[in-house]
Amino acid sequence: MKILRLHIDHFGKFSDRTIRFSDGINIISGENESGKSTLHSFIGAMLLGLERGRGRAARNDAFTLYRPWSGGTYGGSITIEQDGHTYTITRDFGPENPSLTIYDETEGRDLTPTRENLDRITLGLTPSLFRNTISVGQLSAGTGGELAAELRSHIVNLKNSGDYSLDIDGAVKTLTAKKRRTFASYDKDAETLSGELSEKAASLQRQLAAYPADGGLSEFQKKKKETEEQVIWLEERLEHNSDDRKRLLSGHGFASKAAAAVLYLLLALCFAAALGYCGWRIWGLAARGGGDLMLRILPFGAGALVSLVALIVSLRSFSHSRKYRALNLSLAAEKESLTAELSDLRAKSVRISDEGNLRERQSWERDRLEDELTDVMERRAALSASLEKNRHIRSECEALDLAIQTMQNISASDFSGFGKYLEKLSSLLIHSVTGSYTGLYISDEMDICLLQGDRRIPLSSVSTGTLDQVYLAVRLACVGFFWEQEDLPLLLDDTFAMYDDSRLERTLCWLLEIYSGQIFIFSCHSRELRILQSLSLPHTVLKL
Repeated sequence: MKILRLHIDHFGKFSDRTIRFSDGINIISGENESGKSTLHSFIGAMLLGLERGRGRAARNDAFTLYRPWSGGTYGGSITIEQDGHTYTITRDFGPENPSLTIYDETEGRDLTPTRENLDRITLGLTPSLFRNTISVGQLSAGTGGELAAELRSHIVNLKNSGDYSLDIDGAVKTLTAKKRRTFASYDKDAETLSGELSEKAASLQRQLAAYPADGGLSEFQKKKKETEEQVIWLEERLEHNSDDRKRLLSGHGFASKAAAAVLYLLLALCFAAALGYCGWRIWGLAARGGGDLMLRILPFGAGALVSLVALIVSLRSFSHSRKYRALNLSLAAEKESLTAELSDLRAKSVRISDEGNLRERQSWERDRLEDELTDVMERRAALSASLEKNRHIRSECEALDLAIQTMQNISASDFSGFGKYLEKLSSLLIHSVTGSYTGLYISDEMDICLLQGDRRIPLSSVSTGTLDQVYLAVRLACVGFFWEQEDLPLLLDDTFAMYDDSRLERTLCWLLEIYSGQIFIFSCHSRELRILQSLSLPHTVLKL
């Protein structure tokens, strides 16, 4: 990738400025505050966009720092050459309507400004890769802590996909953020309420198990009805019996019947005695043949008839008296039997009523429990949509966790051997540029030690100039690893401020020897230009 030209509409102090670049070393020189770092930042902004902070961070972010001093369109364009095509990337950073366009000048057509097209043209550069590899800022030669994560991602990309489109660390962060957003809609209250309702439903079902479905209530109700009907029937019988006895005693008194029978018997005896006496007198008269016999017989006959009638009435009265007494005794016995039977039935009715009341209470309690259970189940059913949504959320979160873990495992396994490769490549560069160190050791966490024979020398023990050379070598090794078959521009912003002249001369010669891409040196000093001119090394100078 080669940068051909820049056009700045408005960016920081620059306004309507076009700058062209050449192959090899381009020296951008100028005094302090001339705009060297602004131009450096503009190149990064054109390639990768301009990051905006939020909240308090927005007060000092790059977007705020490089707002146009004189107003106008905030942005510009960069023209680069890549894979035999010339592309112009135009950006407008205006907060109201930010825009991005990509124009293929070789084919004369606009390209859709997708991430895929931009990555293809910029070779998969990301802001952190840009900062930690090809862009060496002022007094920031060291690699940031985020480089290790970027290395992991791109190592996996190269091994598994053959390009730079996959960002493992970014993907993990994206999946983690997605999991957080997904779980934000998880209804914890629905889960809690569902658990409470499930426990309550189980409790109600256990209580219902203690109550039979019917409990024999219908059988007891039937028995109770039959018993009550029998009690009513017996009470009616007793009432009829009482009425019969009253009528018997009021209409046919036993004492009056017996007295009448005795009276009639006495009357019959009197008439019989009188009849006997009369008969004896008539018999005597007849024997003496005296008087009128017929006149004497008539009273005798009348007395005999009266005596006979009295006797018959007396006998009939005695018969009725016995009959009524027997009927009275029968009614009394019936009353006693009915009373005893009624007492038993009433006692039975009380027992049946008590048992029936118990069964009714059990039935009412069962109905209450069933109604409560139905209400609980309906409330739980009303939560089904939320519970189903929660189930999907849990399933999605589990899938995201699996994806995150898988990516991290792949990244860790692929990255574990990378240190040796980077050590080897960096060691060659370190030995070339310093001459005094044989190589370096790099841990998986990007902790670095210099090697001098078998000795490991921590970077805290070396000079600032050596430290800058080490980190520059590591950066170039990373560039060689990520873009082995590509040439990228190298942006050095006052990187050599701590170098002495001999170290700077060796470094510049070394860079021209090992680096085939463009090299942009932003400097307020003339040493770089003087050394290049003294050694007759090719270069282009742009003064700001």
